[in-house]
Amino acid sequence: MEAESFPLADRNPYIGPQAVIEGVFAQLGDEVDAFGVAPERFIANEENVVMEGRYIGTGKATAKPCNSQVAHVWIVKGGKIDSYQQHVDTRAVAKATGKVE
Repeated sequence: MEAESFPLADRNPYIGPQAVIEGVFAQLGDEVDAFGVAPERFIANEENVVMEGRYIGTGKATAKPCNSQVAHVWIVKGGKIDSYQQHVDTRAVAKATGKVE
């Protein structure tokens, strides 16, 4: 699931690969130029993976940079991703994309 109040999570939760492609990656491409994830640290064990890092890019509507702190948490079962939770500075993304002043 994407973080509560994330400005691009209008159909959260996204279930299945096609829903993620359309609801997450397509929206990011529509809203942010040169979007990227810059991982800074990974923490993992047999059932959990956590990535701490930053979202980077430039809002297309505002030309404002996005450089928001983020953490992704994946739960792994049977060697496959079972669930995902995003934690992000939603205000920074909203400001970059023009969703809030």
